[in-house]
Amino acid sequence: MTRFSASRYDALCASSDSDYKLFSQISQRVHRIGNGVDGSKWQGRASAEPTKTLIYFGRFSKNKRIDLLFPLLSALRRSGEDWKLIIAGRPWDVSVEELAGMSGRFPADTVEIHPSPSDGDVAHLIGKSSFYVSASEHEGFGISVVEAMAAGLVPVLSRIPAFETLVAKSGIGVLLDRFDGADAADAVRTALVDLSRDGAAQRQKLLEAAESYDWKTEAGKLIDLYDSLLAAGRTGRQ
Repeated sequence: MTRFSASRYDALCASSDSDYKLFSQISQRVHRIGNGVDGSKWQGRASAEPTKTLIYFGRFSKNKRIDLLFPLLSALRRSGEDWKLIIAGRPWDVSVEELAGMSGRFPADTVEIHPSPSDGDVAHLIGKSSFYVSASEHEGFGISVVEAMAAGLVPVLSRIPAFETLVAKSGIGVLLDRFDGADAADAVRTALVDLSRDGAAQRQKLLEAAESYDWKTEAGKLIDLYDSLLAAGRTGRQ
């Protein structure tokens, strides 16, 4: 997209804050309209009782930095606490064998790896968990995080712009600069204490934040934009 090509459109829609900032440099017609997310499939499925279980679901790809979840798990278990990690998703450029190798230093029941699970399988796994964890290096938006929020999982995330936006939306979650060491583990433990104290209210805030990204909401923004362009007689370049 160049400044000239952008000028040939009556409106540009950016689905992420990073795209909005980028394309706003070349056009004043950029609108921030996010990806629609169907949060209903796992809505409210997180464990009703706080657990020391973190779950990652998503692609097994290098940019997701699943490898960094193991140092976090080690730090959490260092004081003798029985924290667990569930990894579920579709193998991409990280294999199940690689993940199994990383998990080999933990006791057998500490790490679960579930390749290509069904939605029903993921729902069952979410039901054992209280936290959604992702150390991703880059995200345009973070659909899996929104799905996790709808499920009632407290997000534990890398400090990248897309994730900062999502955590700010609900005010619930942990943003980490590093996934190893005592500071990261202490931040997650504090989140568990907060969840134990006020779990129902936290889950409600997470659900409300997730619902703001619902397909009906985002599609409505697109319809409103088209309607405004049509009403203004700008029909040739949408």
